[in-house]
Amino acid sequence: MSKIARHEGLWFERNTQTALAASNRRADCVVARARREDELVGELMALPQTTRQRDGRDTKAFRRVSYKLYDLGRHHDRMI
Repeated sequence: MSKIARHEGLWFERNTQTALAASNRRADCVVARARREDELVGELMALPQTTRQRDGRDTKAFRRVSYKLYDLGRHHDRMI
């Protein structure tokens, strides 16, 4: 449809509004991800311990929060 309209010299008047809205949405998502990342880093830093004393392996709480951080970046870095 857009290709045919361009060929005929026509354009969609709301095209700039859509581009602006998409740009704003991307910016909002970046800010939301940054806030969530800060929250998760705060949770990670607040953990009383990150390894078990008996065998030195990561605690469940540490694994849970660190995976959330990893997952946040894994799913969203390509969208920035």
